[in-house]
Amino acid sequence: MKRVVSVLPSATEVLCVIGGEGLLVGRSHEDNYPASITDRPVLTGQVTNKEWTSAKEIDKQVSQFLKEGKSLYTLDEVLLEQLRPDVILTQDICAVCAIDLDTVHRVAKSIFPPPKVVSLDPQNLRDVLDDLELVGHAVGLHPESVEARAKFEARVRNAVARACSAMMSQPNYKRPTVAFIEWSDPIYVGGHWTPQLISMAGGQHPLNPVELPSDADVRSVANGEKDPLELWGWDNPETRASGKKVGAGKSFAVPSQSVVDCNPDHIIICCCGLKIDQTKKEADMLWGKSWFRDLRAVKNGNVHIVDGDAMFNRPGPRLVDALEWLVSVLHGIDEIRPKDFPVERFRPPSPSAGPDNAVATQKLKDIEDAHMSACAANKWTYKDPDTGYTVITELSHRKRGYCCGHRCRHCPYGHFNVLPENRLNSVKAPVYLSHRKDTIAARHDAGTTTEQETGGTDVLFWSGGKDSFLTYLHGSEEGRWNQGKENDGTKHRNVVLLTTFFEHSGMIQHQGIHHHEVMNQAKSLGLDLILAPLPQHNSIEEYLAAVESGIALCRKDGDLKCLFGDLHLADIRAWREQNSLHACEFPVFGKEYSALLDKLFTSEKVVSITVTASSVPEVTVGTPYTREFVASLPSHIDRMGENGEFHTYVKIRPTGTPAVVPK
Repeated sequence: MKRVVSVLPSATEVLCVIGGEGLLVGRSHEDNYPASITDRPVLTGQVTNKEWTSAKEIDKQVSQFLKEGKSLYTLDEVLLEQLRPDVILTQDICAVCAIDLDTVHRVAKSIFPPPKVVSLDPQNLRDVLDDLELVGHAVGLHPESVEARAKFEARVRNAVARACSAMMSQPNYKRPTVAFIEWSDPIYVGGHWTPQLISMAGGQHPLNPVELPSDADVRSVANGEKDPLELWGWDNPETRASGKKVGAGKSFAVPSQSVVDCNPDHIIICCCGLKIDQTKKEADMLWGKSWFRDLRAVKNGNVHIVDGDAMFNRPGPRLVDALEWLVSVLHGIDEIRPKDFPVERFRPPSPSAGPDNAVATQKLKDIEDAHMSACAANKWTYKDPDTGYTVITELSHRKRGYCCGHRCRHCPYGHFNVLPENRLNSVKAPVYLSHRKDTIAARHDAGTTTEQETGGTDVLFWSGGKDSFLTYLHGSEEGRWNQGKENDGTKHRNVVLLTTFFEHSGMIQHQGIHHHEVMNQAKSLGLDLILAPLPQHNSIEEYLAAVESGIALCRKDGDLKCLFGDLHLADIRAWREQNSLHACEFPVFGKEYSALLDKLFTSEKVVSITVTASSVPEVTVGTPYTREFVASLPSHIDRMGENGEFHTYVKIRPTGTPAVVPK
């Protein structure tokens, strides 16, 4: 049985995952995973300051050592000889991350018999999985390494396929931009495998990019026509030799202006070797800089703090966890997120967090204090304490009742009527979105009689798919609602759509679409929309609370009913009735499928219907939902996907009702 020493944490993880933990007789001072190996003798140590100070100070020390040609680490040569290893696992990818290869070779030559030195030098995720077999060969566990690799590749295939399906399910999908900050002062952006992981998950990393696959290739994967690994030249010798579609080169420093110019949709702060608590302090320091506070990702709450000692920076098996987490973040696919992934959402520090942060946040605090005071005094505007400009309060926006489209500072409507690429605000609480002046006036004349009184309000639970659309068609054809009707004295009911979505990603659970698509549907129908954000890991209680908070925004005249598009699942219907605080109706429940499909396929409001999510291999994401598609379904798949086999998105023909953008 081989005796193995590892002076590289990622190599130790590789050894353990292929079943070689029992072979390990010595480790590096940074080895801490799995926890069961921490009882092994420690062979290395660091020369730089062992007490954490700041990213800036550590960078100074490291730069000085490298400039003088000194090693950052020590190696206990006497202990290494006493351990009599047959194999030493090390690396040659980064002189900052672990002891250098030359030192290991020099010491190994002095031992008799000399141990075999195995150096790992991965540039991308495929190389990392190659290392499983490399180590397996070296330590006599090759069959085990092949089996382990197959399991990890299966997870990679699934993650990439899920990402491709999510991308193709959205019309005109645009890859979100991600800035991966590997070190905070100076700013180093992610390199090697990290930009590749981001791209494999459906994003892009403009600060250190990799070549992206074509939309046609992504669609082929989504349709099940291409192996997801082929997108990244996994088994292509030519691609492998050319270096295309693999890693992105080493991490490097960039000026803050580069991050500003990128203005990413997401920021991942994952400082190499730092735990979350240390990284949070560095993020707080970044918050003290105005350029950072003005970034889109910061304003939208899309800054993620990841444990840089465990994830991304170690080129080991847990990079697959990182890939799955990225897919969950970028597409809202919660079920693929690894359990206990070490990440926290960044929260700006309070002024009491320290003198530097107090200075950095004072202006913002003054602005917020002025805003809150103005709202408490029922004022519509206040003076910016820094510039003296007049600023409209949130109270004024809510009084008006809709987004004006001018990208206002305190807009509570998520900049609903601002072009998507120019939106800065995000919806942080349940909000009523309206773009029609008559609806706005009716909602906000609380307790008064409007030009046309209603006979109550229907809250139509809206997923963006065909079932909720059929429910809308049913009520519209019955003449149930006052939409588009003259004031004939009849008290027709008002109707408003309600959608819940994941706050962190904007995706609607199970549907595979972004809530912006629902906004487009509401505008096309000329209806108001309630958006109720949910936490990523929400309980039933949290879901029900979000729904009730949204319903509370509706008008209170007349009775209120909740409408659902369930078709025949009695248990789901019973659950809704038991948990709703309001009367429930199920207008299309129990209706003949043939009648529903006729109504759907003959509606003049439908432009197209597309499958946006699927849980069965017989149904491909991106497939048009047509009569031919329904007829082709095998008998064990519900024609409407009522058992969760698939979900759809209905593109609706606009009614001609324009968004309200005051001149």
